[in-house]
Amino acid sequence: MKKILLSIAVLCLPAMSVQASEAELALFNQLDTDQNGLISEVEAKVQPKLSPVFVTLDENKDGQLSLAEYELLAKD
Repeated sequence: MKKILLSIAVLCLPAMSVQASEAELALFNQLDTDQNGLISEVEAKVQPKLSPVFVTLDENKDGQLSLAEYELLAKD
């Protein structure tokens, strides 16, 4: 079951990436200094618009922003 869920998650990643504009994706990648595909709270501190709303955007409360969570900033 875990393999199936992991496969589904991996297949969904490209679709999530397509939703981000090129500019959003470029800034996300710039902020993701350790290149792990997530923005930590420490990485977010360099972006004045992102830092104050980090906790709100972190929907799953794991202390990091995925691209999908980061995209919520653009919708505001």
